[in-house]
Amino acid sequence: MKKSTNLLPVLMRYTKAVGEGQNHKLIGEVITCPDRSAEGSCGSPLKAETQHYTYPVLAQHLLAVCYYAQNYRDEAAFKPWISYVTDTDGYCRQFKIPNKADVAGWKKGG
Repeated sequence: MKKSTNLLPVLMRYTKAVGEGQNHKLIGEVITCPDRSAEGSCGSPLKAETQHYTYPVLAQHLLAVCYYAQNYRDEAAFKPWISYVTDTDGYCRQFKIPNKADVAGWKKGG
């Protein structure tokens, strides 16, 4: 049984309603909502409890995209993300993304 609080079913319904090219706006509309205390606040298809855990998950995903696009750009799985680190307006340019050597040093305690 699918729960209405799971993100994938909500995304699928939202995509069906707004179209494939607009589905990326689901989270943006929630982030800009001034009152997320009530179910469906600001007309969002996400319940309030789902909205609250979406932000850190999304932030981790965005940072992972930046890290892998920067450090593993030759691997086919990450090639679509390269523009995020190379384009002038790519969102990864706002972050200080570590390179593989930095991360290797952290793992060794350096």
